[in-house]
Amino acid sequence: MEFLHLDLDKIAAFARTSETDLIFATLFATPEMVMHGYRCGIFTMPLPYPDLAPAIFGWYFPKVRGIIPLPPPHNSVLGSPPRSLAKSRSRMHSTLDVHFPGVLRACMDAEREGRWIDSRIENIYLSLWKMGFGHSVEVWDSASRNELIGGLYGIQFGEFFAGESMFHARSDASKVALAELVDSAERLGIVMIDTQWPTAHLLRMGAISMPWQTYLEILDT
Repeated sequence: MEFLHLDLDKIAAFARTSETDLIFATLFATPEMVMHGYRCGIFTMPLPYPDLAPAIFGWYFPKVRGIIPLPPPHNSVLGSPPRSLAKSRSRMHSTLDVHFPGVLRACMDAEREGRWIDSRIENIYLSLWKMGFGHSVEVWDSASRNELIGGLYGIQFGEFFAGESMFHARSDASKVALAELVDSAERLGIVMIDTQWPTAHLLRMGAISMPWQTYLEILDT
């Protein structure tokens, strides 16, 4: 694999003609590169190929983007919350931007299937949080108010929120976190939530699939 160190504006132009979502790789990443990538529709994750090198960042440009429009579609979990979710929210306590490092650390849990967050990613997002770009939603046990049982974190740039990861230690806790983010969107000035890829779970929650051309048109407005 070739390791490219190119200006991300040039990479963005290349991404539009690439047939894969993984468009290039670098040996390092910085908070500034990550933020610039978001504004070009590109995001990074460590590549899941440890045999190639111990420290490679892959940069992705999904050809079909997952986004949650605000308000979410009426026929979705977030658009028309079922009674089970309302009951779960009544048993949990949600906060916004109270414990970003704790949520990030929980998302790093080595026991989680598909874990991709390592110490390098942790340091990048802690830096972005300290720079004022990061947001987190924390979900706590209502009885104790000090047991973190779910949450999510991501980065806001302009009116966009790029969701990076979520976790749950109790059933429905990540759904409660996402519902809290939707409820807080107007206060934060967010008009669209980027979920990166439209997974089956996120589609049920309220995400929709969007072609990259449409995504970039909205991003550029």
